[in-house]
Amino acid sequence: MDDPTLIAADDLAAVFLVVAVSFATLVALASWRITVAAVVVLGVLQTHLLLDLSVSLASYRILLLDTVMLGVMVACGIRLLSVRRADLVLGCWIALAALSLFAMMRASSTIGLGAAAVSFRPDFYLVVAALYMQTFDWTPVNLDRFATLWLSAGSALALYGLGCWIEPALIISPALKLESGFQLAYMQWRVLPASSALLIASAGLIGFALWTRSSAATGWQLVAVLLLIMVALLYHRSVWVSAVAGVAAAVLVQPQLLGRLLPPLALTMLALFLIWTVGDELVASAFDTAVSEPFDASSTWEWRTRNWRTMIPETIAAGWTTTLFGWGYGIGFEDPVSGLPLSNPHNAYVQMFVNMGLLGLGVFGTCLTVPLWFLWRRRVAEGDLFDRTTAMTLLVALIVYCVPYSPSIDQGILAGVISGLASRARMTPRAALPDGRPVRGAGK
Repeated sequence: MDDPTLIAADDLAAVFLVVAVSFATLVALASWRITVAAVVVLGVLQTHLLLDLSVSLASYRILLLDTVMLGVMVACGIRLLSVRRADLVLGCWIALAALSLFAMMRASSTIGLGAAAVSFRPDFYLVVAALYMQTFDWTPVNLDRFATLWLSAGSALALYGLGCWIEPALIISPALKLESGFQLAYMQWRVLPASSALLIASAGLIGFALWTRSSAATGWQLVAVLLLIMVALLYHRSVWVSAVAGVAAAVLVQPQLLGRLLPPLALTMLALFLIWTVGDELVASAFDTAVSEPFDASSTWEWRTRNWRTMIPETIAAGWTTTLFGWGYGIGFEDPVSGLPLSNPHNAYVQMFVNMGLLGLGVFGTCLTVPLWFLWRRRVAEGDLFDRTTAMTLLVALIVYCVPYSPSIDQGILAGVISGLASRARMTPRAALPDGRPVRGAGK
């Protein structure tokens, strides 16, 4: 006989779920700014810091962020109904959503709905966030509002990281508490995960791109230097490479403005040089171990590539159906060295191939590269804080970051804004000022 207490708890959880999703839907329909702020906060708490904010419903564990994103999905569907014609960029994201849902359903028939849904969750967050942000009109005013919100979020997260350096008791992530016990010196500085470091880096890159439009440093331009210094001292080398790629993209987009980019680059490099050379032995040791570790036989890069060498051949060997459509979500492999289960390749492209096959990988790659192509070839209306250079800088950083990691929900928000801007760029006239920059407000 069923326990009436458990039945009552399930009923309460179901009521909470319905109310929460309905409220999230209304908020998402009313304001993208409130929605983005809520999703970023919950995303940092639950997907970055891995805090357990959940309720149990029957045999399933429903995260608070799940309820919010279900509401965002409903709002996104309602808003998409008003879209007269889906362009190539939006169509690719819709196709990715369909493929990911198909992969989840395939896997649920093999390993069960619960196990498949857990593996499906990160891609669900990513795709829904990207699609939702594309349903809005990214005018110069909206771009500046978004940039201000993102710079504020990155700055707040950086201040939290600074507090964790000063007082380690502020570290609330269980995973980071375990990592702080590692012997490698640079691990002691990792008070935030790579996903948080990338969020800070993306905010820093928005401020960095501002230097291409004015040689006089504003508040956000100087904050960008501090944020990039913070990213360097978190010692997530994958984020280092992504940030450098983003900076290189800014220089490539507007090489004639290289002189304006020299001050922030010089300030950042000088500050890091002084920290790493004048600092105490712990600081110097952290830099030395961070630089030398990738060349060790047991480096993180070595086990990443070993994962790829395991997952890709096994997927191809499974036959053309699996190669084309993937295994579905939650299908595990075995590490050939340790014999332990292997489910995360630490590479978004490999993950897409394993889960959704060549179709999913091709569509995901198109979602990232087509907006980059549109922004490179066409003109777009710009805001004061967020323009074409900013968008390309952030997108290149994300493309590079997907090699060692899979993007989190905040990067889905960024990808959606950039994709929406790129779609607008396709229809924007090539009107330009004498200096080659697009007319502000063109195509409004």
